[in-house]
Amino acid sequence: MKEEIKEPSVQRMWHELYIEIQSDPTDTRNDREFCEELVLEYSTFRNWKTKYRSFIFREVEARRKNFRNEMRAKIYKSLVKKMDTDTNAIKLLAQLLGDLVEKSEIKTESMNDADKIRRIKSLREENHKKLRSWSGEAQLEDGSAPESSGLPAQEPGGVDTEGSNKRVGG
Repeated sequence: MKEEIKEPSVQRMWHELYIEIQSDPTDTRNDREFCEELVLEYSTFRNWKTKYRSFIFREVEARRKNFRNEMRAKIYKSLVKKMDTDTNAIKLLAQLLGDLVEKSEIKTESMNDADKIRRIKSLREENHKKLRSWSGEAQLEDGSAPESSGLPAQEPGGVDTEGSNKRVGG
């Protein structure tokens, strides 16, 4: 079931300004700075932002998409103009169009088993940190995830490669 997105019944000038600021990738103002510049009560702003979060998100994403499309068109036109004199422009345009894909390979043959296990552990920890930051969960003082993290348990020194908690290397 799709969530119905509520729009404000009365549009204020600052509503439009806020959406524009959020859509502009070069604007670095935060919410408090925005309110201070407009002499807008922060609590009023927070109430509006909380109530219409879905509407704001939809509008910002639509405008960002338009901005990206405009920039993409400018980039392509500039590269086409430079193609006659610059081989890097040809290469970049081919990459952007998907006609040229540079291959990169990670060599693991030269790694011993211990190095492979360390690499897997570090990649796994990076993923756990990302998951915790996305879910808003805090880490415990020792850096481990709280028990309610929803992440699979792992024995010390073990690498869980197939969803089972088997200890690797004895």
